[in-house]
Amino acid sequence: MRVLPLDGRHPINTGVFVHVKFQDLDDAVYLESLYGARIVEDLELVADYEFAFEHLRATALSEDDSRKLIQQKIASGAHSAWPSLDRKRAWWSIGGTPSP
Repeated sequence: MRVLPLDGRHPINTGVFVHVKFQDLDDAVYLESLYGARIVEDLELVADYEFAFEHLRATALSEDDSRKLIQQKIASGAHSAWPSLDRKRAWWSIGGTPSP
């Protein structure tokens, strides 16, 4: 696993995508969002996603540096910010019904 630190510059906002490669067919990109999913088959658009992925790969920390950053965050208690989230608002934003 390689980490893309949040304090860096990330000019590419692709969202979640999966680059699918087939042996006998053209490549495609699978996109998924809160409201649905789609498959991109246009070769120029697929190439854009390949470019975006390579940029993210070049920007991400190495595996060793990623491991060290994760260990530092755990040791510093940075992970403890999650329980302080407004759970009602967070649940509502993903389509659930807020609990009392």
